[in-house]
Amino acid sequence: MSGQSNHAQPRPAGGRKDPYWWLHPAFKGRQALKLEDLGASAADAFKWVSFDNSVVAPDPVAEGIPIGQGKFREFAQLLFKMNDCKPGPVTNWYVVICVEAEKRWAVGQLRADPVTPVQIFDDLVFDTETAARDRAVALKNQQRA
Repeated sequence: MSGQSNHAQPRPAGGRKDPYWWLHPAFKGRQALKLEDLGASAADAFKWVSFDNSVVAPDPVAEGIPIGQGKFREFAQLLFKMNDCKPGPVTNWYVVICVEAEKRWAVGQLRADPVTPVQIFDDLVFDTETAARDRAVALKNQQRA
């Protein structure tokens, strides 16, 4: 017996395995995330920001992770590590969020923040999920370049 599993993770077309294969597709922007999916009331789970103002470097004091506080502390710790141990918006992690049931979708960004793990861009709201997803993918590709 070779010790290899018959259930190997499929590799994408480029041949490299996605290091975050275990994350739900909604957290990778591949399908819409509903605010209810975060397990908190809408006011608790996100904040609205303008995309143009979101690229400002976070204030380490205001954005710091209070130890043992916040409903999303475990998720925030994971995002903190994925963000090179920096608080605030996670680089390249854009998501699509349904902000009005089956009517409006917005582009958002995951945050290493135990209180508000998602920021939604008020100037990136669309009438279709596809348009929001296309914009999220374009932003991710633009930051990689």
